[in-house]
Parts: sequence; structure tokens; C-alpha cells
Amino acid sequence: MPVNTTKQAYYLRSIARPLQCLQATRYVPFFNSMRDYSLSIVLLSLSLSCWSQTTVNFDNANIQDKLTEILGNQSDTVLHAVIPFEFGWENGGLADVYIYEQHIPGIIYITGDLIGKNQKPSDAGNYELMVCHRKGMDWGPELISNLAYFTLDESINSGETMDLSGRFLSDQSKISSVIFDKYANFKVDGSDYGLMLVIGITSDELAYKEKNGGKALIEILKEKGIYPFTDLDRESVFNE
Repeated sequence: MPVNTTKQAYYLRSIARPLQCLQATRYVPFFNSMRDYSLSIVLLSLSLSCWSQTTVNFDNANIQDKLTEILGNQSDTVLHAVIPFEFGWENGGLADVYIYEQHIPGIIYITGDLIGKNQKPSDAGNYELMVCHRKGMDWGPELISNLAYFTLDESINSGETMDLSGRFLSDQSKISSVIFDKYANFKVDGSDYGLMLVIGITSDELAYKEKNGGKALIEILKEKGIYPFTDLDRESVFNE
């Protein structure tokens, strides 16, 4: 039986924070970065945070090596949150977003604050969110930066879907939901880590998923050459 799971995320409602809350900066190694300096300011806050952190995080050298094997080299540009993730959603925090341009004929955006956090269980292990566009866009990085906190509250697994809301919906686009898929997974020090891909889908694609299952829809998206991209201008796969 297919799983009928459509999630509604508080973090994607109309109060979702815009891309202006992310600041494009040049990427430099972690211990030399302004991000490291910003995080050092909140070390005491981290010790009191409800999101306890393990010893491995996104900036761990082994994690970075694995990501480079999968996605290629990271872009020099990073979308850093003006208010760091560790401050929490209620205080204006967002996840940093990193950019990769070598792996696919398009642009990959991934969060950089979730590995090492105690997420809810997922088939992707402890994962970062990932979204792909055929060209540079604000929509994807803004979406995953806001959605990052939701992964600490709710389990997300491949084939599950989530309705979009707020400014992530547009009268000019037929994309109204997203489907999740484990894009990659790997081990570091015996623990499971991964990338959870987010793909925008239309209302009739969502209806197909609810009848036939998420795996079946993902296979169709692959067959039609849509996967792994989110294309806000596209028609439904069932209208072609």
C-alpha cells in the first residue's frame, strides 16, 4: 500500500523568511571563516539548545570529502544566514546554503547546518536538504533554508510529500507541493549521512503519488528528464 503522507510545515507559511536574510559571501575554510567566528559567539547558547549536536558536523573534513566526491567542488559563493541557525527559528535564524555547479547541468543548493543535529529518523540518515535548479534562482535556497528547522521536528523520508504555502506558491507556477528523495548517502565513522533532495511537483502529480506511491512518481520524473530539478515554469508530466 502506498503511504499517503502530505506534510504541512509551519516554517513554510507566509512568515517564511526571504532570501535577503541570507548573505552571499565568499567561501573560506571553516576555521578561518566569519561563520566560525559567528558560531563561536553562541557556543554557550549551543550548550543550552534543545537541538543537541554530535561531534561530527557539516564542516567536518570527512563530511566535506564525501560531499566533494558526490557533488564536485563547492562554489566560492555561500549564502550565509545573517542570523545563524543555532539562534533558532523564533529568533530569526536560518540555515546557511552552499552552492555546487559541477555535478549536473544546473545549480545545486544544499543546507549546511543539519549534519550533526539530532534530526528525526530518516531513510537518508542525518542529512542536509538539497534542491536543484537549471539556473540560479532564489526560490530553492530560500525554501530549504526555511525548511531546515522542520527536519528537527518531523521525520522526512523518500517518497513523502509536503504542500507548499505562503510565497512559495505563485499564480505564475503550477508547482504546489514538493516530494522528497534520498539523493545520496554515505558513512563517516560508522554513522549514516546523506542528502535529501526536494523536488517541486504539481497538484495532479501529487494526486498520482497519493494513489500510486512516491517511488512511482519519482520514477516518472526521472523518465521525463525532470529529476532532480525543480522547474517553476514547467507543465505537469501528465499534460505533455
